[in-house]
Amino acid sequence: MDLTCINDVVIYVTLTADYKIIMANDLFCQFIGRPVNEGESILDLSAAYQLSGFVNDLELDDIFRNVNRNPDKFYQFDWLWITKRSTDTFGRVKVKKQNDEYVWIIQDLNDIVKDYNILKDQYYIVNQSLESFHQLFYITDTKNCLIKANKFFLKMFDIDEADVGGKTMDELMLKHCDEIIKTSNFTIRLDTFEKNDKKYWFKNFCYNILNQDGVPYAYSNISIDITKEKNLQEEVDVAKAQNIAKSRLAMLGEMAGGIAHEINNPLAIIATKTSMIEKFYDKKMFDDKRILESTKSIKDITNRISVIIKALRKISRDGSDDDFEEFQIENVIDDVLHICLEKIKKHEIELDIDLDAAKNIPLYGQIVQMSQVFINLISNAIDAIDGPGKIELNTKLKDDFLIITFKDSGKGIPKEIQEKIFQPFFTTKDVGKGTGLGLSLSKSIIEAHKGSLNLDLNDSKSTFVITLPVYKKE
Repeated sequence: MDLTCINDVVIYVTLTADYKIIMANDLFCQFIGRPVNEGESILDLSAAYQLSGFVNDLELDDIFRNVNRNPDKFYQFDWLWITKRSTDTFGRVKVKKQNDEYVWIIQDLNDIVKDYNILKDQYYIVNQSLESFHQLFYITDTKNCLIKANKFFLKMFDIDEADVGGKTMDELMLKHCDEIIKTSNFTIRLDTFEKNDKKYWFKNFCYNILNQDGVPYAYSNISIDITKEKNLQEEVDVAKAQNIAKSRLAMLGEMAGGIAHEINNPLAIIATKTSMIEKFYDKKMFDDKRILESTKSIKDITNRISVIIKALRKISRDGSDDDFEEFQIENVIDDVLHICLEKIKKHEIELDIDLDAAKNIPLYGQIVQMSQVFINLISNAIDAIDGPGKIELNTKLKDDFLIITFKDSGKGIPKEIQEKIFQPFFTTKDVGKGTGLGLSLSKSIIEAHKGSLNLDLNDSKSTFVITLPVYKKE
């Protein structure tokens, strides 16, 4: 081996059989941090050395004996010098015999060891952070087997750290129930787990761990315990459903007097017509024309009562679970007016309704829910007008949307509360006269139909604008 060719690029030193230095290049002196003298023992350059990466961790003497037996072969080991500056210097040594000398070719490992120590410190910090993290953290492979888990996870599932490897998430009964977001790199989903007759809910953030080819080979999971929030939401949903039911019943109660009047008046007419026919019969006065007129009148009135009752039955029930179906808004408003008309008349409120733009325009949704929206708006308008006034309802088509404008002649909504009117339980009515859910519920219903319900801020009066998409059959 011609060492002059590598003098400026490779760290090397040549030794005698008893470890005395014969020659060392400048790079070697820079590597250990000081000059060396011929005849100086390599062992004197270090307060300690270590051998690793060699079979059976042989001593240096054993390595030299092996080199003597196989002079054409390089033997490799790692060496740690502690220099006079008390700094650690790491090198990987390849030793080979050349004539009567032993040539050490040294690879500087200082940068590698430094990077390793940084990574080790970072790993320690990350690992301690995850251990102190009071949420579930775990890593699974592509077969859904557990690779690593933090203490919080181990405690939740009552398993020892030694038993982590190989356990599947199916064994631990952690169930995936709903994906919220899924991309090529991560997934957010809801997980459930039952323990001691208690159901736990977790929001799971699952991130792909990719190999060099960009293919997932493991998954990093952070699961946030949302059990309290989920249970609270369920309580809120129950309370909201109860309040919505109360709100619907309250509005129907307000309309009940008008509905009773709508039915009682026709019933009185029916009773009169029936008495008239009975008198004709008793007196043997069979006036066919008058009897036919009376029976036709009774039939028409009966049909009118039937329409009112049908509308009442349709609107009064909870339609939140109904299937979506094709409908026309004019039919919905017609049903609502059968319920509300008497109350509107009682308050001397004029109706100005223009549904021409909506005729034969198909919409898609839940008819009962849509009826609830207009009952809410009419009820609020009657309260806002508080006396003789006017309600205007107009429609127009714009692009693929039907726009419905609902306006009353009341005082309008003060600017300071305009942003609050769609908030649940917000009401300007006296205690006991409103639940504060009407507009909030109406907005939710319209949005569930892929539309919008907004207050027109440019109008001094209370003007609500409903936008609904026109239904297009596929």
